[in-house]
Order: sequence, then C-alpha cells, then structure tokens
Amino acid sequence: MMHKSAAIIATIATTFFASAAATAQDTAPAPAPAVAFKTGPPPGAGDSDHDGVVSHLGVTVFPTQAIPFPGAAGGVTAPVVGVRYWLLPKLGIDGGLGIGWLTGSAPSPFAMVFHVGVPLALASSKHFTFIVSPEANFGFAHENTPGAPMRANSTADGDLLDMGARVGAEIQFGFIGIPQLALQGSVGLLFTHTETNTNVAGVMTPTHANNLTTTVGGSPWAIFTNAIQATYYL
Repeated sequence: MMHKSAAIIATIATTFFASAAATAQDTAPAPAPAVAFKTGPPPGAGDSDHDGVVSHLGVTVFPTQAIPFPGAAGGVTAPVVGVRYWLLPKLGIDGGLGIGWLTGSAPSPFAMVFHVGVPLALASSKHFTFIVSPEANFGFAHENTPGAPMRANSTADGDLLDMGARVGAEIQFGFIGIPQLALQGSVGLLFTHTETNTNVAGVMTPTHANNLTTTVGGSPWAIFTNAIQATYYL
C-alpha cells in the first residue's frame, strides 16, 4: 500500500513540474533582435578639414610682390593681404591687395598691387588638400618729384603684370584642434611683364622686359616670401 501511494505521489509531482515548465516556456519573453550598428563615413569622405571651410570666408596672407621701379634695386615690395572663398568643395576664388611705400630714401615711390586667383582642390584627406591655383597679379609704382622753380616736375613709374599657376598643398591644423588655420606651400610658373619709365623735363626713358620663371626664382629666400601663404577661415 505504501509503494502504491509513493508511486501516485511521484506521478502527480512529475505531471505538475512538466506543466509548470511548459507554462514558463510559453510565457517567457522573446529574445531581443540583434542591433545593427551603422558605421560613419571613412576619414576623408565628407569629413575633412577642407570640407568644413567650404562656403566660409578665409583671411589670407598671399606671397609678397615686387614692383619694378627706376633706381630701386629689387623694386618696391608689397605684402598682399586678401580673402579666399571656396564656392564649392573643389572650386574657390582669391582676391588680394598689397601696398608698398619706400620712405626716407631716394627714390621714395608709392606702390599698389592687385591679386586674383582661382584655387582648384584636386584631392583632399583629413587635414591635407592638394591645390592647383591659376593666378594673376597687376601692380604699379609711381613717384612725382617737384622740380626747381620754373622747371617741370619729373615722374617715374613702374608696372608689373604676371600670369601663371601654382601647385602646392594646404595643410589645416585640425589635428591640434584649429581646423580654421591653414598654411599653403606652393611653387609655380609665371609669365612676367615689367615696364619702367622716367620723365624728366619731357624726356622719357622707358624700359620693358618679359620673363618666364618659377616663383622661387634665383633667390633662396624666395621660398619663404613667394611660396608660403597663411589663411584663417572665419
């Protein structure tokens, strides 16, 4: 009798636990679906320092220009300051103005130069942009020297026109948290036309010259004055 009661109790317990397990399995929440993580674009694909300054105005210090002038060795230098504006990621425009004035010397002319360029960004990475920039510069220098009583004034003039293109790289300092600041180093090939003229008592002495030369020329220091420009994008 004892054995029959134990068998009945074991059967009841087995049925109860089986039913409880089936109920728990039916009511358990479904496993959460796997989450698909999206990765951002690779470096340089739309997130470079250059992309961040498109449609922003940049204040730029362009290479210094030298306007020829009679009696002034090396001409009249005029540092050029202006702006760079990227219309599109690969197309920009440059404009600049330079002023020079020799004082306390003879001669002591006043000079002015205008710069225009069309920078083309051919390739860029995170902090680096490869640029080709067609450009032109027009400058003039002038001095008017009063003559003695009863004598006409004398004048002297110099003119500069150069056209060509530069090839170089612009590096933006995003790697130290200043992507607005950029330095561009370049070398170029320019066709240069220069003229000078003096007019003393109606007697004119003109000169002119044409040259095809690199932007570095024959001066080792020209790599600093004629090859480096700085830009700060606003």
